[in-house]
Amino acid sequence: MDKEYLSASGLTDITAALKKLLADTYTDIDWSYELKGPVMPTKLAGTVTADTIDFEDVDKFYSVGTIDYSIYLIAPASFSDVEIQNLAMGVRKLLRNNDRLGGLTSGGYVRDISFGAAPGTRAASAAIINFRVEALFV
Repeated sequence: MDKEYLSASGLTDITAALKKLLADTYTDIDWSYELKGPVMPTKLAGTVTADTIDFEDVDKFYSVGTIDYSIYLIAPASFSDVEIQNLAMGVRKLLRNNDRLGGLTSGGYVRDISFGAAPGTRAASAAIINFRVEALFV
């Protein structure tokens, strides 16, 4: 990042850029989905949440913020475990090639991917992708 520092609203900007990147690339996923308990969506859905930010002061005025995002991919029963795994790996590749999110971050990487299944199903029906980015904040 070339001396571009984010204000407190920078988190909102980074989250919006991340959602836009995902929505523009994976148009068949409903990115407006909200998690509401154990209810499975009827179509492929996803959501993005910023879970934590750790700040490290650079000097009196600026901090480096390390932001941990969770990107949830939730598939209906018609999806197979191979499909959700391939989709999650595709998202990982996308993030790897776009880790600066249009210059809002100094970089990022996928820390891990967890897979899960809804009760009563045998195939993986969800993936949680943990994406960590760094940005400079005022």
